Amino acid sequence: MKISVDDWMHASDDERAQSIQSWDTAKDEGREIAERVATMFIGECVYKVLETRTSIKDGKWVIDAFSETDDYETLKQRTSVVFLGFDIVFNHIDDF
Repeated sequence: MKISVDDWMHASDDERAQSIQSWDTAKDEGREIAERVATMFIGECVYKVLETRTSIKDGKWVIDAFSETDDYETLKQRTSVVFLGFDIVFNHIDDF
């Protein structure tokens, strides 16, 4: 299922999940959407996320979010955060 970045914002959770499952991440399918969502996450997160980048985990795009020590101490325990269909992995800014 091919979906544009703009359509991603209006897609249902099920449509997003179907797209994510269909992407061949080895061919960079879905990278553009993942990177756009990662950038948006910086502004949407209630904690201070300084940087984001995308990576592949278990064949799916994930968003790596980097915070300073105070916020990281709170966030590192959160392992099931999802934003617009992508899993969020919290990291310390020193690991960026």
